[in-house]
Amino acid sequence: MDTEKSVFADDELPRSVEIIGISFRGSSKIYYFNANGFTASQDEHAIVETARGLEYGRVALANTWVKREELVLPLKNVIRIADESDDARFEANKEKEREAFDICSGKIISHGLDMK
Repeated sequence: MDTEKSVFADDELPRSVEIIGISFRGSSKIYYFNANGFTASQDEHAIVETARGLEYGRVALANTWVKREELVLPLKNVIRIADESDDARFEANKEKEREAFDICSGKIISHGLDMK
């Protein structure tokens, strides 16, 4: 798997590309990523390269071939199929998010802030 080459320029793409469609955090929007030699099943999780760094997402569209004209470039790579440690880290981060929200809500109330 070639993780060194993470972005395809328009002139480097073949006529069709094998992609995996990923959605993030319950969103219905699907983003295409270069399959990068990986095979994924729908509803599995994968680690992908995004503009914000590596992210954990759900496979919404298993491996399929798409014409170059249908892609939004640059096309980034699937880095790996998520393993148990990735799943555990995602769940731990969700718990930290809930804790941070509770702390923030408490501070808003204790400081009498007018926030929605």
